[in-house]
Amino acid sequence: MRSRVQTITATGSMAVMANNHDRRGMRAVSAHKHTARPGRLTLAFSFCYTALWLMSSDAGAADWRVTPHLNLRETYTDNVTLAPKGQEQSELVTQINPGVSVSKTGNRLKVNATYTLQTLTYLRDSRRNNTNHQLSANANAEWVKDFFYTDASASISQQNISLLGVQSSDNVNVTGNRADVRTYRISPYIRSRLGNFADYLVRYTHSAASTSAAGVSDSQSDRINAELSSARAFYKLGWTLAYSKQYINNPDFQDYQFEKFSGELRYLLSRKLSLVGSYGYENNSYLSIGPNKPEGSFWNAGFAWTPSIRTKLEARFGRRYFGDTYLLDYSQRSRRTAWNVSYNEDITTTQSQFFIPVAIDTASLLDSQFSSAIPDPLIRAQFIEDFIVQNGLPRTVAGSLNFLTNQAFLQKRLQAAVSLNGVRNTMVFSLFNVTRTSQTAGVPSGTPGSDDFLLSNEVKQYGASAFWNLRLTPLTSSNLGVSYSRSEFGNTGRQDDLTSVRLGVHKQLAKKMNGSADLRHIESTSNQAGNEYKENAVTVSLDMRF
Repeated sequence: MRSRVQTITATGSMAVMANNHDRRGMRAVSAHKHTARPGRLTLAFSFCYTALWLMSSDAGAADWRVTPHLNLRETYTDNVTLAPKGQEQSELVTQINPGVSVSKTGNRLKVNATYTLQTLTYLRDSRRNNTNHQLSANANAEWVKDFFYTDASASISQQNISLLGVQSSDNVNVTGNRADVRTYRISPYIRSRLGNFADYLVRYTHSAASTSAAGVSDSQSDRINAELSSARAFYKLGWTLAYSKQYINNPDFQDYQFEKFSGELRYLLSRKLSLVGSYGYENNSYLSIGPNKPEGSFWNAGFAWTPSIRTKLEARFGRRYFGDTYLLDYSQRSRRTAWNVSYNEDITTTQSQFFIPVAIDTASLLDSQFSSAIPDPLIRAQFIEDFIVQNGLPRTVAGSLNFLTNQAFLQKRLQAAVSLNGVRNTMVFSLFNVTRTSQTAGVPSGTPGSDDFLLSNEVKQYGASAFWNLRLTPLTSSNLGVSYSRSEFGNTGRQDDLTSVRLGVHKQLAKKMNGSADLRHIESTSNQAGNEYKENAVTVSLDMRF
């Protein structure tokens, strides 16, 4: 009972703080001039309400786990605004960041939520002082055993608005190119089996996304998915019938509608190798600038190879209305390594991308490595969380930078990562190559320059990163991270390069207290004048969990 009261109090406090902040107006992290649209229920409150509502389905299961945390951070930077040479301004920034993590994994209810209130205080210019809400929350409830479920999620984060502006991965920098991004999603669905003949899934998803960036439209989406697939009665020849329809409402821009019917066959050549293929028809509704209407039949074919439970490979080639398509999905894990390579192509929107991780999640890579040694997923998840915190590992591996746009676009993404975990060393390497091509007609509303497709209808990004963690003693580790990325704007020939080097020392001071000191150097170069800058910074931080 005490744990439940603590949970209600903690999550309620999160909602109150978020609501109070909304009444003042959500500000962009560094611009301090964008305000949120009034009259919107805060996403933190929406999720907390949903999570509390779901409690009743699992009242007798394991207790809730509530973990308050506090981060104290001091940063000195010689270029707080990431300005060109000769315009740099140094600054000392103090952060006091309280927060709370709430988790529960019962038989019928699973919740995992983390909230942080980030406060930034600038010594030389108090007008830059700022407060940010940061939330990541997910929940799943099983209402009727093996039949009726609900997923829910909510998030608040700060992201770069445009690739054309200076790129900051830290809210400390005051760039005018960062904005609050708020999302929520709730998805009830039924999933069951028709004897040995087929499995079926019917899912409805409502989601919404909003930002504090001027010129970027808020959006809401409603989607229905239905799927019928073969069960155990079909061994050699498996099949799947699927239908999906999504409607995205953009009040300040055109609406989108995506509809697709498809059938898939999978023929088992052996226990390890299958031939796969699908055929279908899609009917999308938006004002296209391409030579073809955004509709028509599509197909793809390929193979799936699973030589062991640790290794899988699937590759396909196909055709859609916009041209040839390719798909690759490869993963392999061992006791010490985890490999992941993927490539896909699809028509998408910024609203959809908010719900898909852009960077590779470090915890996911480690999860595949430790799955054999720690079979229980709950114990493994806690072990990985402690492992990341105690060694100061990055939460994500560097990937392509998203930008905010009202337009639908064709995205082609290649992403690869490998993690190596030894007795004293952990290494993570990654690379990415992403091309986004605008598909919609007309000029987006808002301030010129707020949408990168206004400069070029094709934007390419590619890059690589490496991270090395060395455990010097059982309580002390050192970190070295290097990353490089290039952004290319096809219509203008503009090229921007961004290089980052980070070096740090992390030490566990007590069972629930960690300290760290980090140095970073960031350098941006461009083939166009006025887009180059450098920054050197040092950060000392103390993390406490209670």
